[in-house]
Amino acid sequence: MPRYKSWEQIRREMNLNEEQVAAFGLLDEAERRFYEARHRRGFSDAMLAAALGVPEDEAWAVDAEEELFLAALARHVAAAGGHLELRAVFDDEAVVLLSEPQPSDRS
Repeated sequence: MPRYKSWEQIRREMNLNEEQVAAFGLLDEAERRFYEARHRRGFSDAMLAAALGVPEDEAWAVDAEEELFLAALARHVAAAGGHLELRAVFDDEAVVLLSEPQPSDRS
């Protein structure tokens, strides 16, 4: 069984700056919103694991580099004058999981 690292361990090992820490916070909020949306639909952790074809304790294993990629993509989109929005779209609802606010001042 894999041993998952604490947030403190990950932050220390990856030497994250404050911008990266903030990005992880946004992604954590996106994960919470998805959790709520799938539970409204009656989709359990066990069902998620089965759909992914992994043991239940591995269903939420996400590589920190994958999360940092999304944070980097958000920075690139912002640099080009836009903002990133991540939505989960189902037959009967769409849930905004992540919406980076657009800066009001681009100086």
